[in-house]
Amino acid sequence: MVGEMGKDKQTRQRGAVSIFVVVFSALFVTIITVSFVGLMIRGQQQAASADLSNSAYDSALAGVEDAKRMLLKYRQCLRGTTDYTVAQCNEVKAMFASPSCNMVRRNVTGINDNQEMPIQSSTGSVDSNSKALDQAYTCVIVGYTAEEKELQLRDGETVLVPIESNGSSYNKISISWFTKDPLTNLNLNLPSGGATELPTKSAWMAVGANNTRPPIIRAQWIQHSGTFSASDFDSDKTENFKTVANTKSVFLYPNTAGLPAYDLNTVDDRNAASPAIKAPVAVNCSTSQYNFGGYACTVDLNLPDPISNTGVRTGYLQLGAVYNASKIRIKLKNTNDPVPIVAPSIDSTGRANDLFRRVRVGVSFTGEYPRANFEVNGNLCKDFAVTNDSYLPGSCREDNP
Repeated sequence: MVGEMGKDKQTRQRGAVSIFVVVFSALFVTIITVSFVGLMIRGQQQAASADLSNSAYDSALAGVEDAKRMLLKYRQCLRGTTDYTVAQCNEVKAMFASPSCNMVRRNVTGINDNQEMPIQSSTGSVDSNSKALDQAYTCVIVGYTAEEKELQLRDGETVLVPIESNGSSYNKISISWFTKDPLTNLNLNLPSGGATELPTKSAWMAVGANNTRPPIIRAQWIQHSGTFSASDFDSDKTENFKTVANTKSVFLYPNTAGLPAYDLNTVDDRNAASPAIKAPVAVNCSTSQYNFGGYACTVDLNLPDPISNTGVRTGYLQLGAVYNASKIRIKLKNTNDPVPIVAPSIDSTGRANDLFRRVRVGVSFTGEYPRANFEVNGNLCKDFAVTNDSYLPGSCREDNP
C-alpha cells in the first residue's frame, strides 16, 4: 500500500510539472504574439502618419503654387497691365496691403470667407470622390516686401540679385555676411591688416585649420533708367547736369578694424589709370557678433545717384563669395532709415485629415534680368578651333584643365 501511494504522489507531481510547462509556454507564446501584433500596429500607425504627413505637405505646396500665381498677378498690376481690370488689380493690391489667411483662396475662388481651400484628387467639379483624401490648405499668407533679403553663396559662386523697394527711395545697401556653423563651431579668424591686392586662397585660410575666415565679397552695383547701351557701363557720364554711374564694383575685405561704410563713388574701378583699382576695401568684422549667432561682417554701401530724375532705381547687386561659402543678408536704407526690400515670401499650412504641415518659402522672380550663359568655379581651359568642315578639340581635358 505504501509503495502504491508513493507512485500516485510521483504521478501527480509529474502532472503538475507538465501543467506548469504548458502554462508558461502558453504565456511565452502569448507575449511574443502580443509583442508582434503591437509592432505591426505601431508600424501601420507610423506608415499612416507618414502618409498623412506627406499628404499635408503636398497640400501646403499646392497653396504655395496658387500663391505664386497670385504674386505674378500682383506684380503685373503694380507695373500696369491690360490682363486684369482696374477692379481686379485694386482688389489684389488691397489683399497684399492687409495679408490674411484667406487671401489666396479669395484670389482663386473670388469668395471672401474663412473656409479652407480643398485639394482635388481628380479633375472636374469638387465632389465627394475628388475630396476622398480629405486634403486642403487652410492658411496661406503671401508677403511682397520684407525688412531684409537673405541668400546662401557657395565658395566661388556669383549671383545677380534684383534690388527693388516697391517705389520707396533708397541710397544705401547694407550687406552682412558669414554666420557661425553650429555643427563645426569653429572660432573666427580675422586678418588684422589691410590688403593692397587680393591674396591667394592658401594664404587666406590654411587647409585643416581649426578656425575659419569669412570670404572676401565681390559686390557690383548695376543700375539703369530703362534704356541703355553696353557703352553706358564703361565709365561715369554727365546726365541731367550731374555725374552718374551705371555700375560700380568693390572687393570687401574682412578685417578687425575696417570701415563700417564705403562710398561707391570714391573711385572709378573701371579706369585702368586709377591707383586704387586693385585694392580691396577693409570692412569691420566683429568676433562677438559672430559668437552670438549674428553676422560677422557688415558694411553700408553708399550708392551712386539714381539715373532718373524721379529717384526711382532699377538696380541689381551682383555678389560673389571668394575663398569660402557664406550666408548673406541685404538691407536697404534711405540715409539711416530702413526701407523695405522686395523679397516675396509664402507661408502655407496644409492639412490631410487631422494632420497639419506648414512650409515657408522665399520666391524670386526669374527671367526679368540678365544672367550669364555659364559660370565657371575653378579653372577654365579654352583651346579649340573650328573650320568650315571640321572641329579641332585641342589639348584641354576635363581632368586636367
